[in-house]
Amino acid sequence: MKFTIGTPGVDDYDILLDEMSGMHINSEETSTVPLVQFWQKTKKVIRFLEPKIGIDILDPLLCFEYPVKPQGGKGKCSMTDLMILSQNNRVAIEAKYTEYVEAWTSTVKTVAQWNDKNESNKRNVANGWWKMIRSFSKSGINEVPKDIGYQFLHRTASACCGTRGQAVVVYQVFYKPEDKSKKQLAKFEQELQRCVSLIHPKECLRFYIWKIEAVRFTDIKFEKQKQTGKTEPCPFGELKQKSIYTFNRCGEIYSL
Repeated sequence: MKFTIGTPGVDDYDILLDEMSGMHINSEETSTVPLVQFWQKTKKVIRFLEPKIGIDILDPLLCFEYPVKPQGGKGKCSMTDLMILSQNNRVAIEAKYTEYVEAWTSTVKTVAQWNDKNESNKRNVANGWWKMIRSFSKSGINEVPKDIGYQFLHRTASACCGTRGQAVVVYQVFYKPEDKSKKQLAKFEQELQRCVSLIHPKECLRFYIWKIEAVRFTDIKFEKQKQTGKTEPCPFGELKQKSIYTFNRCGEIYSL
């Protein structure tokens, strides 16, 4: 079993945490932190995940911040939070924590809204993502559905890219126990289901939501960055010594 940020090579989780310490994160409550802590118990998590999604994850390569380029136009790579490569199968893990409550724009902005000026390059980028998905869809349409969420589109395309077996997209949502968080989570799930329905996926493309209650019980250390001079949260080195979150076991997974 190996671990990596973007490209293969790391076979020790502590080394992975050291490498991630140089990453910029926007907030001390970004989803990357509970995601990385949760996956420290990698074998246990994979044993839990396998029967839920119906595939064996054999000799996996776990790639954090996994980049996939669009196949049309000039656009940024889609950066999957965690891509699991296993023989001919791909499991794309898209983590959410406070994002689904506080910042819906990146999740629910549709292709039409993203390309509000009808720019030809953006249209080519969106259709390039759809091209990756098309053989996994029953829809038979050549152009991307305009009402589909743009982030949902390119995350799905990343799971399909180069996959000869099963493509799986798992939204791993860490939620707080407060009622507001649970209500927003229900709305977020409905939006995901709407986007799945627009794809009309074949059996070789599956979507799941993985709900995990997460409570932060310790403060995250802040450090001044040498390159920028800014003070930013630095949680990954801490994870080598202690946990930052408590989880309600492995949570629950079900199909979208």
